[in-house]
Order: sequence, then structure tokens, then C-alpha cells
Amino acid sequence: HVYCHVIQTSLFARSQIDITIHVLQADGSVLPACICATSLALTHAGIPMVDFVTCCSIGYHDGNVLLDLTYQEERDGGPAVSLTLMPRTSQVLTLKMESSAVRVNSSLLDKLMKEAQVGCHQINKILSGKVREFAAAALSLRDQEDEQQA
Repeated sequence: HVYCHVIQTSLFARSQIDITIHVLQADGSVLPACICATSLALTHAGIPMVDFVTCCSIGYHDGNVLLDLTYQEERDGGPAVSLTLMPRTSQVLTLKMESSAVRVNSSLLDKLMKEAQVGCHQINKILSGKVREFAAAALSLRDQEDEQQA
């Protein structure tokens, strides 16, 4: 449901876009990896979106805030938050939190949310840079092919 409000579906009247993800190996942060991979795949496919979607996991373990949790860190019982947002507007699309061993007060939740937002913006910078690199390489290749045909 994350992409229902992001993909410009009005441009695809009477169409259906199915997103299916197969996880072959999981060592933590599965939801963020799937969401970021889906954003890249939709961008690569040329599907128009109102914004790129990023997601990251963050947790609190032994008094430290950790970004991009491993499977073991997720299972240790400390609070783990997965935050999905649209970076341009900082609009939160989903928030998932699990904590079995530690009570989460509002100040800790605020701290985790802020760090997760920073993480999502960092991920956006990295992924946007890679998309730009890919587009520049594709355009360069196209220009070279045009020159060879001329």
C-alpha cells in the first residue's frame, strides 16, 4: 500500500501495476531493503511517481541508536523502528515499531523517529545519485550509438 499514493496512477487508466518481491536471503532490515529496491525498480521502469520512496530501520541497542539493523539486532528485543517516507516532503508513509524487552517512552520514540528520518534522507541522496549516474551513462551510450549511425 506504500506506493498507492506515490505512483501517478491517473496516467495509467484501466491499468494495474503489481509489485511482487521475492526475498532470497534476509539478514535484517528486510522491509527497508524491499521498499528501496521497489523505488529503484519503478524508477528504472519509467513509472512516474510524485516522489522517490525511501525506508530505513533504526533501533536502540545497549544504549546506542543503530541504523540498518541486522537480523540479530532486530531480534534482541530492543525497540526497532522501520520508517518509510517521501524525502522531498518528509511525509511519513508507514511506521512500524517492535519492542519486546524495552518500554519505549515518548522521548526515545522521538529520537528514533528523527534519526530514521535522517537515515531516509541519506538513503535518498545515495539512491538519487545512482539513478542520475545510470541515466547519464544511458544517455552517453545513446549519443555514441547515434554518432555511429550518422
